[in-house]
Amino acid sequence: MPNKIFLYGSEKGGVGKTSCSLNMAVMRARAGRKVLLVDADKQASASMWASMRSDGGHEPAVVCVQKLGRIGADLVRLSRDYEVIVDAGGADSLELRQAIAVADKWVIPVRTGQLDLFSMAKLAQLHQEVREQIGSAPDTMVVLNAVSPSTNEAAEARELLSDNPNLPVLQSVLVDRVAMRRAVMAGCAVIELPTRLSSPACVQELMSLYAEIYREAYVEQN
Repeated sequence: MPNKIFLYGSEKGGVGKTSCSLNMAVMRARAGRKVLLVDADKQASASMWASMRSDGGHEPAVVCVQKLGRIGADLVRLSRDYEVIVDAGGADSLELRQAIAVADKWVIPVRTGQLDLFSMAKLAQLHQEVREQIGSAPDTMVVLNAVSPSTNEAAEARELLSDNPNLPVLQSVLVDRVAMRRAVMAGCAVIELPTRLSSPACVQELMSLYAEIYREAYVEQN
């Protein structure tokens, strides 16, 4: 059977889709999965991160390829040999729509600012359009990202988004932590950072997110 296609995407930029996809790609690779990271964003942030990872000699290696345009058939083909993680979006693009059409799961990171939350209405519409066009839609889930730890932002955002059953909000929440930015700059995942630069809370949040998305606990393979 083909491996799964996991899409991390949004039509809004700056919501954390790339940082989520990179951390999950590394964690899946460290859990023994044969992972392919597909950069479907013209900004090529995932590709730049993968280059830094390679230059830094981090193991395991995470293979990354860039695909633009009509990528749907390519993603299906690649999923025969890999578990595919797609980083797409930042706009309502052809790449995002193609990825939604073939993905098994679609993870939508969203920040808790009012304008970011308003953008979810467009994503709900996009989800419905894809369903109407092809007769189905991926298993879709929303993750609250870069949440302030000292406010009720998460609870308020969850309440605001609760009226759309097609876009359920995960219980896992990613707090705004410097460890996420440090990991991206180092070409690695948060779980790979040296202890003095890492954050146990951030690691735990990512492990919780991993368990919800992949429906299994994070366990590294020796």
